[in-house]
Amino acid sequence: MVSLNRVVITSLLFAGMSIGCNESIVFEETVDNCLSDQKLENGVCVDIKCGTNQKIENGECVDIKCGTNQKIENGECVDIKCGTNQKIENGECVDIKCGTNQKFENGECVDIKCGTNQKIENDECVDIKCGTNQKIENGECVDIKCGTNQKIENGECVDINGPIDPCEGKVCPQGTCSEGVCVTSEMRAVQADTPCDPETFVEFCDGKQTVYCDQGIVAKSPCASACAVYMESYHGVVKLQSGCIDTDYNNGECTELDALESMCDDTTNTTPAVLVSACQRTTRNQLKWISVNGYYCKGRCDSAHKKCELAENECDPYDKSNYKCDRRNLTYCYLDSNLQASIRTSYCAEACITMNGIAMCGYTCETAGERKQRCVYADSTEVKDSGVFICREAEDSKLYSVWNGDYDLCETECDVSTGECKP
Repeated sequence: MVSLNRVVITSLLFAGMSIGCNESIVFEETVDNCLSDQKLENGVCVDIKCGTNQKIENGECVDIKCGTNQKIENGECVDIKCGTNQKIENGECVDIKCGTNQKFENGECVDIKCGTNQKIENDECVDIKCGTNQKIENGECVDIKCGTNQKIENGECVDINGPIDPCEGKVCPQGTCSEGVCVTSEMRAVQADTPCDPETFVEFCDGKQTVYCDQGIVAKSPCASACAVYMESYHGVVKLQSGCIDTDYNNGECTELDALESMCDDTTNTTPAVLVSACQRTTRNQLKWISVNGYYCKGRCDSAHKKCELAENECDPYDKSNYKCDRRNLTYCYLDSNLQASIRTSYCAEACITMNGIAMCGYTCETAGERKQRCVYADSTEVKDSGVFICREAEDSKLYSVWNGDYDLCETECDVSTGECKP
């Protein structure tokens, strides 16, 4: 577009001026009447041409500067609008990628939090559905494991009332069922006084004879009345053990689980013997008095012939008050291989812990059931023997390696680096 901006005045008359006929005065005046997007160039208005991200300001091209969440569109700043799962990055919309167990919420990634009985599936919370005999544990379905005398009812283990037949419905791959235990001919053929592993040895009743593992040695003892298989909690693990029913107390019947009865006998030995029976639940779902290991004492029987009048440094190994922790110092009642009990005090290298109400030394461990040899004062306080330690869960819910009572007698000394007896 071109505009003419020249005005020519061909003649002017001024008072008192003499102008010849052949003379004329010409005045030239340039007037800028260009549009806002034009500029005057050589007397002519021409369009101003700016770059892509520029605009015309005061007849010049200047860069367009937009806000953080804006972009240039048709020479103007407009707000950047992104999709639901997008965010603005370097002036553009990019998809937001969240972690495995996260979701997009209010413009950011947040952790997906599900209910107690739910799990995350396709980035959503769904209810966990387990089988009939399963329960939810740590977000997964696990099989419900009940005790021998229990059954599953509404997803929980409940006690079975009344006596049961422990062999009913039990299928033995080998051997026959006796008191709820599958007994093979090889098990019956095991000789007494041979080595055994107290952790894996299966105790059973062979008629009226109890067969068990006593401190790493197979023992077979005839029962006066009857043999029974019962459940006992040992270092946090429920084990099946065999024993003789003691009919001296209420014909063998008892009512309080884990209750103790004792009788002190000084008629046959110069050293009195305390015979101890514990109320245990048998595999027949009956509470019975079961004879357990007693102990000998140096003193004499009390007037009631229930316990010993303890001599100096003697103790009752069945009295839990004799087991105490004082920081890392452990005081306990030790029953030696001669079944004589005495008070001992030991310093625990790592921790003094409580398990099943009894204080003991423990070492930190990682895998439940893991076995390890360590040196212990087992048979005497003069020489350490090689003891078997098992990783168990203590009352503080932490795992500790504790002595299970099994040991190898060291003739010379125990190697503390390996826990084995030196040759």
